[in-house]
Amino acid sequence: MDRGRSDGVQLLSHDTHPAVEVEIDVAVLKTEIKKTYASVSDEPEKDFIFPTGRDWAEDLDYPPELATVPDRAVESFAGVANPFSLGRLERGERVLDLGSGAGTDSLVAAQMVGREGRVTGIDMTPAMLAKARGAAAEMGATNVDFVEGEVEQLPCPDGSFDVVISNGVIDLIPDKDAVFSEIERVLVPGGRIQIADVTIQNPISAEGRRNIDLWTGSIAGALLEAAYARLLERHGFERIETGQLVDTYARSKFEDTRRKAEKFGARGTTVKAYKPLP
Repeated sequence: MDRGRSDGVQLLSHDTHPAVEVEIDVAVLKTEIKKTYASVSDEPEKDFIFPTGRDWAEDLDYPPELATVPDRAVESFAGVANPFSLGRLERGERVLDLGSGAGTDSLVAAQMVGREGRVTGIDMTPAMLAKARGAAAEMGATNVDFVEGEVEQLPCPDGSFDVVISNGVIDLIPDKDAVFSEIERVLVPGGRIQIADVTIQNPISAEGRRNIDLWTGSIAGALLEAAYARLLERHGFERIETGQLVDTYARSKFEDTRRKAEKFGARGTTVKAYKPLP
């Protein structure tokens, strides 16, 4: 389990890396994550250690709704895989997008669920929220809203969503138990998750897990692939299904990132699971 301390330092001892306990200052980590993704929002033409943009979303075989999402959103797309690859959303569904960023996934989802449905995007980076809201207005999407917040403490009532989606966000968060507790709380019974996340094949050393760049690149905080299902089961999820692994970092412009991703077996994947009915 992850254990917090009153000084804001998180002591990590999780299925992610079961052999070693490591301290990390969560406040510093969140500040650096905000800086990184504010840059993705404000300077989308830059090269980042992870792939970005419309070409990357198309390479991931995003659904046809991507074509009508404004460029101002998709240019800052920074997903790790395609959460829609495990099934389309249904009309009328209420959807929560964790770490919605510039809004690409939320705006794809808004088209799928139609006027009868609703999409709420949660993000902690003001620059991304502003970009997502602008893209929604440009698209005329009236069934989506974007809210500032953190996924470990969702500003949402219990049982208020049918589906929770996310793309490359949970791997950024040290306290994954808090995340999945919140997801379970806000889902209706029988609701599901469809998330894309980075998983790793080989454990990362204590030194590596203190590396902020590895965290903001979604590698240091990634779960071992085999641990993901155990974490979901611990939080009561069932009918767990995983998709194909995506070599996300093969598209990185940086040789060092490609080398580290290969060393740890870091890949993007998709996971679908359901909250049980009573």
